[in-house]
Amino acid sequence: MQKKYSINLAWPSEMTNCEKEYQTWIKICQKYNIGCIRIFLVPWGMNPIESSDDLQLLCEVIQKAQKMCIEVVLVLDTYVNYVMHSYRDFLNCDYGWFTNRFSQHQSLEAFMIEKGKTQYIDKISEILQEIEKYDNVIKIELCNEIDQIESKRKHIICWINNSLMELSKKYGDRFEYKVSI
Repeated sequence: MQKKYSINLAWPSEMTNCEKEYQTWIKICQKYNIGCIRIFLVPWGMNPIESSDDLQLLCEVIQKAQKMCIEVVLVLDTYVNYVMHSYRDFLNCDYGWFTNRFSQHQSLEAFMIEKGKTQYIDKISEILQEIEKYDNVIKIELCNEIDQIESKRKHIICWINNSLMELSKKYGDRFEYKVSI
């Protein structure tokens, strides 16, 4: 039996060539017997939460991986979006790290309690509806490194548990859900 290895394919070096870079990486993965990849959805790479064009790109990348018999772990969110100070900043981002506020002057805690239960789940559901047809998407990571999120632990746990509950209602056991620390 041949061993298969896994690798993180985080984000492209240029947003404009996102799909092309992923397509190249997937070919390299197949060549070197990498059987599982982890793809992060981030504002500085593919971000289908905010862009329907990026959702199409994501589907094309997943489809390419499926043709190459490569499984996918899809990381929906990253702690970097929820820290006050970071090495990244974006135009029109939903969250301001330096102010610790979401749009409409909503605190991170309010997001996790209110917005995280409705709008966020709706956006995530749009992505999952589109990708559930791909059998190679084996796991959904709701958020990576949740221990790095700058919020009260009980709010983070509530947000993740609510996400798990709502997504399980909609998709049953189609996906395996997880978070990372």
